[in-house]
Amino acid sequence: MNLNFQNNSSNKTEKFMKFLIAVLIVTAFSLGGYIWTKKGGLQTASLLENSLISRFTGDAEEKLSPDLKLARITSEDSRFAVLSEDGKNVIYYVPSSGEIKSVPINGSGNSINVAVVDKLAENITWSKNRKELILTRNSRSKYFNLSSGLAKELPVNALYPAFSQFENRISYVSFNNEEGSGHINVADPKIEGFKELVPTRSSYWLSGWVKESIVYLHKPDLRYYELSTVYTLDIQTGKLAPIVELDKHLSFEWSPTGNKILYSSEDPGDGKLKLHVNELLSGNISNLDLETSASKCSWGNNEETIYCSKPGPGGDTFYMVTLSSKDGPQKIITPDENTDATELVLTSSGDYLIFRNLNNNRLYSLLLK
Repeated sequence: MNLNFQNNSSNKTEKFMKFLIAVLIVTAFSLGGYIWTKKGGLQTASLLENSLISRFTGDAEEKLSPDLKLARITSEDSRFAVLSEDGKNVIYYVPSSGEIKSVPINGSGNSINVAVVDKLAENITWSKNRKELILTRNSRSKYFNLSSGLAKELPVNALYPAFSQFENRISYVSFNNEEGSGHINVADPKIEGFKELVPTRSSYWLSGWVKESIVYLHKPDLRYYELSTVYTLDIQTGKLAPIVELDKHLSFEWSPTGNKILYSSEDPGDGKLKLHVNELLSGNISNLDLETSASKCSWGNNEETIYCSKPGPGGDTFYMVTLSSKDGPQKIITPDENTDATELVLTSSGDYLIFRNLNNNRLYSLLLK
């Protein structure tokens, strides 16, 4: 019995040892395959990671959506926008409520209320420090001081007032309809005192400021309103100088120093808008190869660069023109959103281009750098 038991145990032990060896062999192969697989997987992950790094370091800009450079900074009807005096915010007017609001130029914060003035303005002109404005509605103009809350109706015959961006005074047309005559005037913002510059038989003059002592005058031809002219007027000497004479569908933008004027007009040959730059000191006039209106352009701070939007089938495309370069207009961006830009303003830092989209009257900020 004991012998037979030992034989049976020996057989069982032998079988168990064979089974254990087999399990160890299978486990060894499995572990080797697992290690190989993990090693291969790490290699694959490493290759994939390197590939992603290469893609993002090599052509990251190509992968970014161009609209990441463009931000809508207001969500309501926004008119007559200007930069704040420190250049960090955009100040604008809401026609339906008469609210004056402020919003960061990059859209990083919500708009805040600054003041409330009359509703449904036809035009607003701003003082240099943005604390005063003159609002025109139904051909009547009204002065507002946003700090003190003072409001004052201006004389009924004071037409088209324009604040100077150099000092605290305005230009305007004073016209007597019964006599059919008037004057181009300058005055303090409340017109408590004024100076007559030149007489006029037309009430249609629009004025604005080119330099501290120079205003521009813009008037349509009384016979053909599609034609208009631009003059400069020295308020000290009274000298009147023609700048652009009788061009069709004329639009213009003065450079920051007033030494250059960008203007567009309809070419009589092909009926297309053409852009020109007149350098007043030298008298040179150059043509820019961009078919758009000057009302869709803004000067760069160095007066050697101009930013414009050009209409196209899907909306505007934005361009940069360097006057000293022969390369022609350089494309910046074509927004995905249908855009019809106007009232372009370049920030003092040159980083952002602010504009109003005529398709929805919202303000947008385009990052340039």
